[in-house]
Amino acid sequence: LPGDAPTVTFYLDDDERILEIFRYCNIHSLWGNEVNEDLTSNTLLTINLNESGISRDDYLKLFKLFLLDNPQYYFLSRTISVSAHFAQLTVDSDYLKGDVRLQINSDIDLLVQNCAKTLTIGENNLSRYLAIHDYVDSIMDYAYATDGTPSDEVWAHNIVGATIGSGVCQSYADTFDFLCTT
Repeated sequence: LPGDAPTVTFYLDDDERILEIFRYCNIHSLWGNEVNEDLTSNTLLTINLNESGISRDDYLKLFKLFLLDNPQYYFLSRTISVSAHFAQLTVDSDYLKGDVRLQINSDIDLLVQNCAKTLTIGENNLSRYLAIHDYVDSIMDYAYATDGTPSDEVWAHNIVGATIGSGVCQSYADTFDFLCTT
């Protein structure tokens, strides 16, 4: 939930190794209620792949899985910055300011509360998922650019879109996933 300490669970094949990429940074300070500082750089974390023992390909797999499984980290850039020796976890420039993230986090909390009001205690998972689907569908419109193509705005591709009532398929999917697992 927004404001709670983040947790990450990775499921890897036997031949893959886990690296606690996020132990190196305090992502909670970006998500929690005590954010009061703006970031001065988009780079949240630089990982020396050689020192960490993780390959470039493994980093890419981990990062993609993390983003897919954690839509609450809307502020992380979807651009993957990785070379043969270093990888960078970056924050999208739209979300560098702490007060912006705090407002969005508050809006997401409200989204969760409003969705919860539509659910019935004791309903089975299928009914719950259908109710969440219907809720998301009722609060969002598809986001188009002025030329009629799908919007390429950052918010339209993550759960922030749901807080403003508009997004593309990725926003719908991330919002549904987030609400189903919250």
